Amino acid sequence: MTAPAFDTPLHIHHGDCIDYLAGLPGGCIDLVVTDPPYGIAYKTGHRTEPHRFAREIENDRDLSVVEAVVPHLYRLLKDDSACFMFCAWKRQDEVAEILAGGGSR
Repeated sequence: MTAPAFDTPLHIHHGDCIDYLAGLPGGCIDLVVTDPPYGIAYKTGHRTEPHRFAREIENDRDLSVVEAVVPHLYRLLKDDSACFMFCAWKRQDEVAEILAGGGSR
């Protein structure tokens, strides 16, 4: 048997991320890796209705989720931390602007 990779247990929380992040104390996060809605109203062209992947991804029409989350990340990330946020290449300039502005453009 191998030793666990972490000294403390890991926890998964299910719920609205904005509500959850609002309740966390400042400076408590070392790393964020997130794949938020891309703001492109994505819908695959490889499947047909009624397959669940043929529907447009919920909340993917704009970058409002990114705009709502970023201020929390600025408050929650420790000074020596990192944030990796996936985005659509055609919206990367807008996402970078939101990140640089602390959540506002």
